[in-house]
Formats: sequence, structure tokens, C-alpha cells
Amino acid sequence: MFKYVLQPLEQKLYVFLPNKLKFNCDFLNATAELLYYIENAPCSQVFFHCKEKIGYDKLSKAYLYNVMNYVRRKKKAFWNPALESTIQSTVRRKKGGETNLEIDLLERLSSDELNLYSFQGDIEIQQPVNSLTKAMVDKSLTINETEVREFLSTTIGEIFSNSINHSEQETTYFMFDVVYENEKFFLYVNIVDYGSTIVGNVGAHLARTHGIELDSASCISWAIEPGNTTRGGSGGYGLPTLINYIKAVDGDLFIFSGNAYYRLEHGNTEISKADRCLFPGTSVTFKVELFRTTGILKYDSQHKQLVCIDLDSI
Repeated sequence: MFKYVLQPLEQKLYVFLPNKLKFNCDFLNATAELLYYIENAPCSQVFFHCKEKIGYDKLSKAYLYNVMNYVRRKKKAFWNPALESTIQSTVRRKKGGETNLEIDLLERLSSDELNLYSFQGDIEIQQPVNSLTKAMVDKSLTINETEVREFLSTTIGEIFSNSINHSEQETTYFMFDVVYENEKFFLYVNIVDYGSTIVGNVGAHLARTHGIELDSASCISWAIEPGNTTRGGSGGYGLPTLINYIKAVDGDLFIFSGNAYYRLEHGNTEISKADRCLFPGTSVTFKVELFRTTGILKYDSQHKQLVCIDLDSI
């Protein structure tokens, strides 16, 4: 997807972006490959280039902007005027604690701008948790709404909280958008931290406590099992309950951490090691349909999980 030209004598790396980008799993994988290449290339300067007439969706622009800012921590990074113009015309950096975060459907569909939020510590993350939970419940059919709301609030809260606690860093990045695709409305959510990876945490924990060495894909598999945690007194990474919800509503979920990824798309699951990819932290992205009329969400208190009742079967 991205093309690279390395000039080792000048310690320069040129990254050429395609004319079109769509925020999906292939794009996320390509950015993880980009970060791997930049990390391992013998260069001190990175130049990002794109052509004048390009078609990037808002989420791709914001994610690229976030990644390029991370690259700037490690090396000198530059973008050409075309890329700078297209990103700066869309992406707005916001501090989570200083803004009113409400998910307005009509505003999201009509706006050409997208906010990239940064949150510091556990206190500020309750705001996006509440907003996401409200949007996901209010725009879905539910039976026991209070229980469904509590389940989703806890699940999403764990993802945000553990992006801080498990990654051992204070800043979490968050963005969302509502997209109209194939005559349906979808909520996209992305949560990123640039701290310790799931692969690193799980691998070190199991080696220390059980003398076990796992490959990176197996570390991801271990992390998504209910009850598994690398921190005493912690509820884990929050991933098993998120996966339960995404499966119940036929959504998509993509997790990139270190050199491994988890992909749940169209009902199919893939966990794999990616030797030429390296996400220096954890990126969690999910996509769910809003106003879904083919099923009703219900919280199953006996099994402590969400289930979706198919209306066609009633």
C-alpha cells in the first residue's frame, strides 16, 4: 500500500502514499508495516509524500496524523504540502478533558472535520465511555436496557482504562466517526496507546510466573481468554467482553499490538503474527451498525454476556 525509497548514505527515507485510502483492516496493517519499516530503516529523517488529488476518508487522515506524530518522537519527519493540506483541513486535535464529547449523528455525517482526542489518566476517560455507551444503546433495539448499558459501559471502560494501566503510560488517543455505507449507518471507534504491547506484557508475565515462552500470536490468544490478566487484581484487558459484544451485533474488531494482530471481520476470526509489522503499543478499532433492526440486544445475566435475539426467528 505504501511505497518506500531509502537513501542510506543520506539517512533519508521517503514514504509515498497511494491516491486513495480507506480506513479498514488492510490500512491498519499497512500502517503497522510502515512503523516497522521506519523503526528498522537506517535513517534519521522520514519524508511523507502524496499527490495533489487524493481520496482519503476522515478516519484514515486522523490515524495517519496520529502515527506521524508518533514517528516525530523518534526521528525527524516531514510531509509534503499536499499531505499537510489534506490532513490539516480535516483533523482537529482536542484534549479530552477540555471538550464536550457528544456523538451527534447528523453532525458527524455532514462535517468534513474529525476530532482526534487525547486523554490523560483514568479520570478523563469516563467522558468518551459515557458518550459511546449512550450512542450504542440509544441507537439499538434492547430489552433490558439498563443492564445492556451497564455491560457496555464496563466493557468500553476497561478498554480505555487498560490502555493506560497495562501500557504503563498516561496518554490515550481516541477518535470516532459515523459513516454511511451500503445504505446503513456504522459507528467506527479507534483507541490507541503507544506504551507496552500486549505481546510484551503477556510474554514477560508467562515467562516470569510459569516459565512459558509463547509466540506473539499465542500471546494475543491468551489475552483474549476470559479471566487472564498480567496484573494482580486487574480484570484483564477487557477484550473478551468486547469480543462478545462485537460478535453479538455482527460487527468488526481489529487489534494490533507489537508484531501480532487480531481480526474479527464478517464473522471470521484471525489471530496471526506479522513479522514485518510492528505497532509500538496497542491499537483497538471496532465497527458496529447503528439502527440495526434485525436483532434485539439483551443482557444474559446467567452467562454474564450480551446476546442478540434474531427478529426473523420470532
